[in-house]
Amino acid sequence: MNPSSQKEALDLFDKIKNGVRDAEAEIVVCPPFLYLKSLGDVRHPAELGGMSDILLGAQNCFWEEKGAFTGEISAAMLKNLDMKYVIIGHSERRKYFGETDGIINKKIKAAMAAEVEQIFCVGETEKERSDGSEEEVLERQIKKGLEGVDNILGMAIAYEPVWAIGTGRACGTNDAKKMKQFIEKVIS
Repeated sequence: MNPSSQKEALDLFDKIKNGVRDAEAEIVVCPPFLYLKSLGDVRHPAELGGMSDILLGAQNCFWEEKGAFTGEISAAMLKNLDMKYVIIGHSERRKYFGETDGIINKKIKAAMAAEVEQIFCVGETEKERSDGSEEEVLERQIKKGLEGVDNILGMAIAYEPVWAIGTGRACGTNDAKKMKQFIEKVIS
């Protein structure tokens, strides 16, 4: 739920835009739903020195296309807003909202059906890491999250070590490389 105002969101977006003028990478910003429209109105390729547009994505979506689901946003709605990406499986959604691998699987399928690319988050907690079960956790999250999914082209699988979020402990390069290799092995 950050930033807390539209002005702060626009200021942050401007800082990102100015900081990536010469970037040779696809830049995706996923703000709170409330700011998607206003940020979509201010992103223009010409202002970025010829670089491709900064892409917008949503922080979440619901697994149904429509219906009586007060407060939820469907992947089809995101597509109608010109969102290219949606984050699915973020650790905070798993922790605070009880999202299971099965729910995440339904969201991935809904996003695919709406042609919104997924940023599929996987990662282990501190306890899972200290128990030595991080690979088992990642494998379960990936396999159950992708169950019945035939084509993962266009999907980004983001390793999100829960033990590093807000702790001041960064995931080191060697750990990240190890997990990247493990994820590639699981999806191959």
